[in-house]
Amino acid sequence: MICDSARPEIIEEMRRKGVFASPCKKGANSVLEGIEWLQDRKIFIDESCKGLIEEIQTYQWEKDKKTGARIPKPIKVNDDGLDSIRYGSLKFRAKSKLDHAN
Repeated sequence: MICDSARPEIIEEMRRKGVFASPCKKGANSVLEGIEWLQDRKIFIDESCKGLIEEIQTYQWEKDKKTGARIPKPIKVNDDGLDSIRYGSLKFRAKSKLDHAN
């Protein structure tokens, strides 16, 4: 299991419970890079995953304060499901700019 490196206490708890958990290694712009990579793919979400569906429907990007135009910087709120998809897909990303755990 690839986990958010910002939560070492969760990784340790998973390990104590016998789950092989390792932190992802984040690089500069890793969130945006991961989102852009996912946007180039089809993601199939079962209709029973209501929380993830709502999360995707309400995902937000920052806006330029003067123009109101969307800028390529996600607002890090209610994004745990999408983060897990990004982390879980790291091993499938060829020639990633990120140095990540496999």
